[in-house]
Amino acid sequence: MSGSHAQRVGLPLAAFTAGCGSRSRRSVLQLVFSAGLILAIVLWGIVAPAHLGAVFDGALAMITRNFGWAYLWLVLGLVVMAVVLACSRYGNLKLGAEDEEPEFSIGAWFSMLFAAGMGIGLVFWG
Repeated sequence: MSGSHAQRVGLPLAAFTAGCGSRSRRSVLQLVFSAGLILAIVLWGIVAPAHLGAVFDGALAMITRNFGWAYLWLVLGLVVMAVVLACSRYGNLKLGAEDEEPEFSIGAWFSMLFAAGMGIGLVFWG
């Protein structure tokens, strides 16, 4: 990316710190509900792991049977969108200061993504 074509993207610090330190009633309820739901599922898995496994296997089968087509179209759409964004003017946006060089080269990025994909494959099919 040449310096003349790159645009600098910057947001004020307030955009990242908005709402920090102040907890609304709604956010506390969301936290309590989420933590309670996770705790209930973990306890269910401890008390009746076979039953939880059967329920989750059935849910996965139902979702893949009924919505597998939507998943494939979603992935295709996201890949097309990524290619379109990369080939458009937004592909030249520079994140960081104008005088900074990228931390990793294109080859290094490719290598890291390839290694991550291989690692995921080993863990999943391992």
